[in-house]
Amino acid sequence: MLCRSCGLETTATLCEVCQSLAAAGPLAVPVPCRHCRAPIAKPAETGTLCQLCRDLLRIVRSSQWMAFAHAEWEQENYQLAKRKLELL
Repeated sequence: MLCRSCGLETTATLCEVCQSLAAAGPLAVPVPCRHCRAPIAKPAETGTLCQLCRDLLRIVRSSQWMAFAHAEWEQENYQLAKRKLELL
């Protein structure tokens, strides 16, 4: 089942983050993280990434090997998607 506010996969009608946002005040349309789609409580303060994605991105950028591996992984994903479209 999907959370009715943010669309994340959950076992209830609202995920835990949206439940806590609703308890804190009137529930506006949550801003999703641009990578994982998790709702962000205060996007004006934190930007378009949730704390976890922001920390992971900082770790990847701080290591030259991890940055290279991530770029290689993204390239492979693009190539696989292109091959899949060609097969369809």
